[in-house]
Amino acid sequence: MGKKIGRSNLIFALTAFLALYLVAGSLTYSQNGYTLTKHSGIDSDAIICIEGQVKPTNQTLTFMPKNGVSSPWVRVNGRLHILNHTLSTNASLNIADFLVGCNEISFGSYDEGEFDIRISYLTHYRPEITHLVISNMRVGHNARYFIATKDWEKRTVKSSSMNITDISRGIERIVFHERFNGSATNYRMDEPGNYRATLQVYDGFVFSDIYEASFRSHLISTDQQVPALATKSLVDESQMGCERLLPSCIASGEHPVRVSVKRTLNGSYMLNKMLGWRIMRLWADIADGL
Repeated sequence: MGKKIGRSNLIFALTAFLALYLVAGSLTYSQNGYTLTKHSGIDSDAIICIEGQVKPTNQTLTFMPKNGVSSPWVRVNGRLHILNHTLSTNASLNIADFLVGCNEISFGSYDEGEFDIRISYLTHYRPEITHLVISNMRVGHNARYFIATKDWEKRTVKSSSMNITDISRGIERIVFHERFNGSATNYRMDEPGNYRATLQVYDGFVFSDIYEASFRSHLISTDQQVPALATKSLVDESQMGCERLLPSCIASGEHPVRVSVKRTLNGSYMLNKMLGWRIMRLWADIADGL
C-alpha cells in the first residue's frame, strides 16, 4: 500500500514539474527577441526561430556589459558583428541578418568578461481583411467605405487601396480607384447596380493579400457589411529550416494548436539554453574553488 502511495506521489510530482516547465517555456517564448547572457569563460550558441510571413524588421543587438568586456561579438547566420574595443557601457548595433525561420547565433568575447546581449526584432504577419463596411450607401450621395481588418482596433492600418468595378452589364467597368491614408474613404455612386471592390491594406511594414468584396447600390439609403475573400496571395519569405527536432519552424497558416505547441517547445528550448549556460558557469565556479 505504501509503495503504491509513493509511486502515485512520484507520478504526481513529475506531472506537476512537467506542467510548470511547459508553462515556463511558454512564458519564455518571445516574438520580439531575447536577452541572453555571456558568462565568464563560456562562448555560447543557440538557434532562434522567428515566425512571420516577411523578414523581421527593427533588428538590433544591444551589448550590456556587467563590467568591462573586451571586443564582445555576436555571429548571426554566419555574419560576425564585433565591437573592437573594451566596452564598459551599453552599445547597440542595427543589423539585417535575421530571417524568417531558424537562425543560428553565437556570442562571446576576447576575454573572460561577462555581458548580456539583447536581441530585438519585430515579426510580421500580413493584415487580414475581413469585411467591407459601407455606410449611407445611396445613389447620388457620398458613402463611407471602411476596410475592416482582423484586430483593426489594435493593429493600425497606415494606408489602403480600393478599386471598384461595375459588373452589372456584362462588361466590367472601373468606376473608382484610389490609394488613401488609413482604412476609410468616401465615394459617391452615380448609378444603381452590382459592384465588386478589390481591396488591399498596408500596416506600415507589410501589405495584405488582395481581397474582393461584392455589393449592390440602391436608390434608397442602406448600410452594408459584406465579407471580403482573398483572391490573390502575395509571396511570403522563404523559411530557414532547422535540421534538429527542436527548435521548430512555425509556418504561416498552421493550425493554431500546432502554433501554440511549437511556441511552447521553442520557448522550452531557449529556457534549456539559458539554464544550461548558468549551470556551466556554476560548475566552473565550484571547480575553481576546489
